[in-house]
Amino acid sequence: MSSRIHTLFDTPAKARMSAEDYIASPQSEHKSDLIEGVFVMASPASRVHEVLLTFLASVLGNFVSSARVGEVTGPNAAYRLNEENVYQPDLSFVAANRLHLAGEVYFDGAPDLA
Repeated sequence: MSSRIHTLFDTPAKARMSAEDYIASPQSEHKSDLIEGVFVMASPASRVHEVLLTFLASVLGNFVSSARVGEVTGPNAAYRLNEENVYQPDLSFVAANRLHLAGEVYFDGAPDLA
């Protein structure tokens, strides 16, 4: 029996999904991304990763809030780059002049910092 490693680029077209399908699916409620139309579930983060993430979110969030220069979001914020790519970075910043691109469920475009 042979085992084969599948990459994003050899995934059958029928297994691919659109950004709208991904955002509407219950799968998107978990830390995941849509990369080239393929759903990719994130691996669990390490304790050190989470400690650093909490520290960075606190420092960045406090600065952004006090300076009123935009918004900081955590790992469940979705950024729709195009029809086949939606990302949920662990930590991101969107400048105030781009907040009009934020929808109810996802941000239409990339964050200014991720």
